[in-house]
Amino acid sequence: MEFKFTWIIVQLLVAFQVSSTFGFEHVIPRGLNNKPTRVIGGVTVIDTLLVRAAQAFARENSEAYLYNHVMRTWLFGALIISHNTTLQHSVDLEVHAIGSILHDLGLVLNATWISHDLRFEVDSSNRATQFVEETAKHHGTSSAWDANRLQLLYDAILLSSEPKFSLYKQATVKQAFGDAYVPGYTPVGRFVDIFNPKTPSS
Repeated sequence: MEFKFTWIIVQLLVAFQVSSTFGFEHVIPRGLNNKPTRVIGGVTVIDTLLVRAAQAFARENSEAYLYNHVMRTWLFGALIISHNTTLQHSVDLEVHAIGSILHDLGLVLNATWISHDLRFEVDSSNRATQFVEETAKHHGTSSAWDANRLQLLYDAILLSSEPKFSLYKQATVKQAFGDAYVPGYTPVGRFVDIFNPKTPSS
């Protein structure tokens, strides 16, 4: 077990070196990430009304194991971003948080948004984007969620299990859900969660 975790860390370090050489660089607008923060499980994370609403929605609609997984995924991602200056200037933290928290909505059994013919990532992307549009409108923050940010959220969720494509997208998509991508490997953040599920999630 210790060897597996060490190997994951090695992959993660390699990912930091190679990820910036793929795709294109994307710098987020100045001040976009200047939002309140809070600490969960020892990790400092962004704290907005939408993030809290996404967390409540995931908790309400997910089994405990699934909710704990998405929360750990968010925390792993936030931890990785906080220790990488390049990612701090290129990842939209609110999109990252909401995408992480809502990325497995397509696995919620018997949910009304589950389709019969689409992959769960598509169902997750569709419902998460709809959730953000509805909630932002309710909170009067729709102007902060233009088509580009909504597309970023959609892509981050949709491509979360397809690292061979995510490598060529914005850093927010590449870094989706605590996943530092290495060609030929599974997303590291999720991999860490699978092999070390005792990490605090709330």
